[in-house]
Amino acid sequence: MIKVIKHKITKYFRKLRIPKLLSYLLENSFNKKSIFVERKSHAAFLSNTVHPVPGYLYASTDLYSTRAHLVNRLPYLNKSGANSNMEIRKDLNYILEIEHILMATNSTAYNYALMLSRVEQLKEHLRLDACKGIIALSKKTMNTALEYLGEEFKGKISYIYPSIDKSIISIDQSKYDEDCITVLHVGNGFLGKGTHVVIEVAKLLLTNKLIKFIIVSASLPKEVRLPSNVELVSTQYMSKTQRNEIYLKSDLMLFPVFQDSFGVYLEAISYGMPILSNNIYDKNELVENGVTGYLIDTPISLWDGNVGVDYKNWSEFQELILKFNGTSKFRQMIESYVEKLLYLEKNRSVYKKMSIDTSNLCIDRFSPSKRTLKLSHLYNALD
Repeated sequence: MIKVIKHKITKYFRKLRIPKLLSYLLENSFNKKSIFVERKSHAAFLSNTVHPVPGYLYASTDLYSTRAHLVNRLPYLNKSGANSNMEIRKDLNYILEIEHILMATNSTAYNYALMLSRVEQLKEHLRLDACKGIIALSKKTMNTALEYLGEEFKGKISYIYPSIDKSIISIDQSKYDEDCITVLHVGNGFLGKGTHVVIEVAKLLLTNKLIKFIIVSASLPKEVRLPSNVELVSTQYMSKTQRNEIYLKSDLMLFPVFQDSFGVYLEAISYGMPILSNNIYDKNELVENGVTGYLIDTPISLWDGNVGVDYKNWSEFQELILKFNGTSKFRQMIESYVEKLLYLEKNRSVYKKMSIDTSNLCIDRFSPSKRTLKLSHLYNALD
């Protein structure tokens, strides 16, 4: 009962929009276990909002906190960028959650050469006792981080999968008997997310009236013309209602990405949707080939390549993708996607089994209880 009263009082003070310092002091006067947890709208990090670790009051800023759970950044004293330095706060105990270790270098987004040049400074900061742990989104992310940081960090880093809200897991049994299969693609970032690949696949299936496509994207170049079997939903962000509507009327996710993109996979999995994806980075931890979808090989992969050397920035990586387009391997990749879609269209029982297995994967691997249990041990180390 006392905890409930404390929680209600804290929420009331937050709603008053009083100065952050006063808000923080009020929060901590009622509960010593206050922590700042970085909240991101990105689907890969929604776990921190939807499934917080119980028993903590969550501070609204890290400015006055002494404990923090940070995402893709250390407690730097200035904003990220090419002209920024890597000076950090020394009075904050924190755990760091990462998509990729290079993203924690306080660098300008997509400046891979700058990220690479700051690895040694990053290692110096992560050696400090203030860093109580590093959480990787996947096993591959953890192993990649160790390649950059070295074996000395082996005891400091672990992988904890994001969790998925089980309340939105949905298998629409009526889909299995419908005549038409709807293939969904969601992605802003035309080349990196492989939207151009989806369009080429759709063109090859134009005469097949049993397969149609939905592309959700606001980044299509003006000169791109879509075939008639593609419905375009031009939006940067989907509302919860819109996302639910689109996912529930779709059967498969086609996501031939060349850059890492964790969030869309989690969304598709939560709706019991089999995924057809390029086999890059950690995607074999999200898609079990032949069981919950299909993984197609590609020679182009952002984080699997020689980052910061073969391509120093995002523009140079896009040039690699453009050079790949039109090659025999590119055509082979497209034909592989066409082959898999035709197979699933003709074998609905296989699709049905994949959908059920996808939901089972969701409940097992991306369990909220498993994640919060592991996080609670790390949070305890912040004291």
